[in-house]
Amino acid sequence: MLYDNYQIVDCDVMIAVNESMQKTIHNLHTHHFNIYTWFPFQSGLRNDKESNITYLDTCYSNQSFQNNRHLFPRKVSNDLHGYPLRIFGFEFQYDVENGYEVSTNIDFNKLEIKFLENILNKLNLKASYSFQPLKNISDDEIFGVLMTKLLVDLYPDNADVIIGSLPLNDLLYSLGDPSVPFMSSPVQWYVPCSKRARRYGTMFRVFSPAIWIMVCITFSCFVIIIWLYEVISDTREQKNYKDIVECSLYLFSLSLGVSIPRVPFTFRVKILLVTWLIFCFAMTLIFQTFFTSFLVQPYKEKQISNLEELLDSEMDIGYCSVFELLINQFPDPYYQKIKNMNRRCMNYISCIEKALQNNYVTALPSFMIDYYKEIILKNPRYRAICPLEESIVNFSFSFYVRKGNPLLKSINKIMRMFYENGFVEKWREDHNVIGEKSFGSAKKNADIEQEKYVSFSLQHLEVGFFVLCLGYFISFIVFVNELIISSP
Repeated sequence: MLYDNYQIVDCDVMIAVNESMQKTIHNLHTHHFNIYTWFPFQSGLRNDKESNITYLDTCYSNQSFQNNRHLFPRKVSNDLHGYPLRIFGFEFQYDVENGYEVSTNIDFNKLEIKFLENILNKLNLKASYSFQPLKNISDDEIFGVLMTKLLVDLYPDNADVIIGSLPLNDLLYSLGDPSVPFMSSPVQWYVPCSKRARRYGTMFRVFSPAIWIMVCITFSCFVIIIWLYEVISDTREQKNYKDIVECSLYLFSLSLGVSIPRVPFTFRVKILLVTWLIFCFAMTLIFQTFFTSFLVQPYKEKQISNLEELLDSEMDIGYCSVFELLINQFPDPYYQKIKNMNRRCMNYISCIEKALQNNYVTALPSFMIDYYKEIILKNPRYRAICPLEESIVNFSFSFYVRKGNPLLKSINKIMRMFYENGFVEKWREDHNVIGEKSFGSAKKNADIEQEKYVSFSLQHLEVGFFVLCLGYFISFIVFVNELIISSP
């Protein structure tokens, strides 16, 4: 009962044994006690409590012991004889399409189970797993499930160990005892990554709007000056320059490098046209240089990098209740605004789905993003998400056992041994390598591809040739139209 209800194993039972002895002088009853204890994992069977009871020693009335054995021996040995350990976990999985297979199942518990299995093998324990899907469970319901599984004095259907990427915090600590953390990960804001601009959209982004406005103003000034000069002055100039529409067409033709049918007679007008030609040549040279560069390697949109830019973007912001209490405690005014904008998502999985498929900002541990970033880079259906430079908080993740569980000390000892011998870092690397082999390490390839020199080819001038052909086609239509109209 003490173990089932309170997880107490370091206890002894003293049973009195009476022996009547007839002494020569006094008739006394001399008492002595047999001392018993129990080893909960000795038989390797969960319900076999009788065979785990062991006789320790006998205590006499003169406070002496028969065998002088240690009354509180170590109850958890290095070999627990295949004792069945009940492990409960949340099925922390996410299905994504990776472009090659229909779907790939990402299990966020793999690394945690790797640690746990090595501990079980070290202690000769047999695992009995029980998983519950997390996808349709809210954070509040998760807390209720943890209460059901960890508070053994209230619920009979309990578990010895709880897994599921559970962070170290006061709320969970009130339910169970955490192990030595198997992983630490910063919690960061994840926003949509900036996209590369399409080649067809870079033509008017070579110059800023202010420069385009100045070009238009300069063009208008040249047209008005030439037109007013020809109208006001009494010269024998071509009538085309005295018509503001034709004067505008002539200057626009010169800006495109097209010859004009009539050269002005006036020297001052010629000077103005030469000045306009020099201006157009300089602007065209700059435009072609930048435009060709953008065709080869289009620029990226501005990436959101801090909370101020995040709030200015007016995107939807949401996070699960695990971080709600944490974020609400921050005195930063930005976090106060974020708190009022929170569109709470059900759990981690729900937040990930919204972030991948919508214009959505969420707070997530970075290790979750590391699991599937290679897949996202390969599939255009998913929008890549990038972290802000500043982390919210650093979380440590561990598995939880029932309060007072005697196995916790041995588990922590083995975990520290794994850290000291470098196994933890090795398993983490192996875990990442598995993902890279499965999904081709798309991020690494993408980074290498960006750093490579890009050779210039005709494919990069596709937009330019398209505009050129369109201009020729329109010119041909105008030419045919003039022939038809001007024909006698």
